[in-house]
Amino acid sequence: MTKLYLVRHGETVDNKAQIMQGQTPGKLNMKGIEQAEEVARKMAGTPIDVFVSSDLYRSIQTCEIIAGSHPVVTTPLLRERDWGDFTGKFIPDLPKDPKDWPDNIETLEKMKSRVQNFLPGSRLLIL
Repeated sequence: MTKLYLVRHGETVDNKAQIMQGQTPGKLNMKGIEQAEEVARKMAGTPIDVFVSSDLYRSIQTCEIIAGSHPVVTTPLLRERDWGDFTGKFIPDLPKDPKDWPDNIETLEKMKSRVQNFLPGSRLLIL
């Protein structure tokens, strides 16, 4: 049976500034580093076969802190949703109603399909 641990990346500079990151690399701020270190402490002793991260820097940074000396496998299949024209914009200024969103935002169906193409049969920690 596959056991899956889902972990969100730590807080980034753009998260703090309320900027929509989408599939931009991002970088953890000090709080984000501390959050990743806390997850590492809480998961210490948990058997993990593979540490997997999206190929976005903020996720790799988080996963490397959690994985410690273990290698981290990266893949674009686990990237955050592509927010199209919303990427790089101030979140409070964005329309809330999906009917008002641009057409170039990745659909939930496409995002789910992308992630489902990745899931192997092992114990994983995914960011």
